[in-house]
Amino acid sequence: MVECLAMLEPNEIPEWFIGMVVFVLGSVVGSFLNVCIYRMPRNESIVHPRSHCPHCNAMIPWHYNIPLVSYIALHGKTKCCGKPFSIRYWIIELVTASLFLLLWASFPPFVAISYMIFVGLMIVATATDLEHYIIPDEITYSGIITGIICSTLVPALQRETSHLRAFGLSLAGALTAWLVLWGIVELGKLAFGKKKATFEELTEVTVTPKDISISSETLLWEDVLMRATDRLTFTGKNLSLTLAAGGSSRSWEEAFVTITQEGIMIAEEMFAFDKVESLKASTREIIIPREAMGFGDVKFIGGIGAFLGPICLFFVILISSLVGSLVGIFLMAIGRREWGGKLPYGPYLALAATLWIFFDFLAPDFSEYYRTLIRVLVSGE
Repeated sequence: MVECLAMLEPNEIPEWFIGMVVFVLGSVVGSFLNVCIYRMPRNESIVHPRSHCPHCNAMIPWHYNIPLVSYIALHGKTKCCGKPFSIRYWIIELVTASLFLLLWASFPPFVAISYMIFVGLMIVATATDLEHYIIPDEITYSGIITGIICSTLVPALQRETSHLRAFGLSLAGALTAWLVLWGIVELGKLAFGKKKATFEELTEVTVTPKDISISSETLLWEDVLMRATDRLTFTGKNLSLTLAAGGSSRSWEEAFVTITQEGIMIAEEMFAFDKVESLKASTREIIIPREAMGFGDVKFIGGIGAFLGPICLFFVILISSLVGSLVGIFLMAIGRREWGGKLPYGPYLALAATLWIFFDFLAPDFSEYYRTLIRVLVSGE
């Protein structure tokens, strides 16, 4: 069979065979994306060590690590210790393979390959944001750099023939996207930057250098005090402060508490976090700082703008906001999320950006109308 294929001219290679190769390649890439999704949020190398069991850390032989096939063959359980592993691995491989095949069938080869890189970044960002509420810097920064490089080498990504103009549009897309979403983040901070939690009766609060526990909920400082200007405040009763050095303690019957990135201020007296072991108090009300959107989303949309150019931004932000709002309302309706609770925005940006790639195929008339409208608004003609 190999000899027969070698005798064929490149344009005589069957389309079904090329499609099969692309699909298999996509599943292999999907397997690698699973490694990135698991290791990047944990600050582990994506290269070393090789694939191992997440339960017992035993190395996985290659024949138990075949994309799409191994999960089905092993019935979703590890061979080494027999524990189940998430179906997410199989889904990521299938989605990546299917998108690679769809891109290859829809676009010229170099455009398709560029979009494959882009889609890979979108998949990793979506999975990590859904699970950890973060988008790794490796994805955001590499998305911006890779988007500019791909647009320069393949001007068709920006609907251009000039490499220089494509580079300019890509750079403009990254900067415009970053500025627009950064502005939205700042406006959101002004409008929704504080959350007031009230309790019917005195509720115990425990503060440590790492987190704060309120009733049965624990919040990490890295998720609460994201800015140097953030302040978590409450009026506490029966305060007991245990200091780290020597384990000595201080107490107050009642005092106003302010917590910042620098430490804990109690009745105008400051205690640095490295000097504190814990603080226990009771309160009826606590004011918690919050962000309307994470800064990871700002960097992430910069990569989207670099790949897709500035003309996509209104579409991406509108569709992502609409879908995110509908999902949030649905989750509240079924009791899976409270008003003001965390909702990752990265997956909706990724979904909208991927839809933009196929915009011309899904709605050709509306796509042309949209592009014309944006050009008119930008040029002022």
